[in-house]
Amino acid sequence: MTKRTAESARRQPSAQANETVYSWLSAQFDALRAEGQLVVDDYWNRLKAGRTGRKPYERGTLGLRLRSRDSGAFSIEWYEMGSLGRDRKPVAKRHIAKGNSHRYPVRQVLRGQPDWLSSLVEETEDVLAELRKRQALLVKIRDALVAFQSEITGKTLAASDVLANFRQAHAGAGEHEHEGER
Repeated sequence: MTKRTAESARRQPSAQANETVYSWLSAQFDALRAEGQLVVDDYWNRLKAGRTGRKPYERGTLGLRLRSRDSGAFSIEWYEMGSLGRDRKPVAKRHIAKGNSHRYPVRQVLRGQPDWLSSLVEETEDVLAELRKRQALLVKIRDALVAFQSEITGKTLAASDVLANFRQAHAGAGEHEHEGER
């Protein structure tokens, strides 16, 4: 095989293989995001129940949110809540840094919070750390796939472009599949 023949064969990756991998990867990110949202929702429900009947200074100020990213990934972040305006509308007052590991430093997160909140935060963070580990593995797969596709096509690709393009191309097909289920 000549160098030219090898380059020609190399530059023609199987579109079907790419579709299969992107479909699987997209589904995994979506499933993990849904699982994360359940954990976040459970935290808020349990926080609300725990705050019932407590004085304002005993209610705690820790919030939890899930933020989706264009790259298919997401982040689940702790933050300190404050209030705004006459209505005392709750807002994110201060982001809490996670650091380089998959786990937030729980002692730091709980600094200045009421004692009753400790077990809820620790239990929630245990589950979230596992979700973050699994997502980090998916991100490695996504990044390796992007690097591979960049090498094959000779074009510089970004992770956000690859999954976003895949999802846009399949959004119309997915909508029509589920119309009869409504």
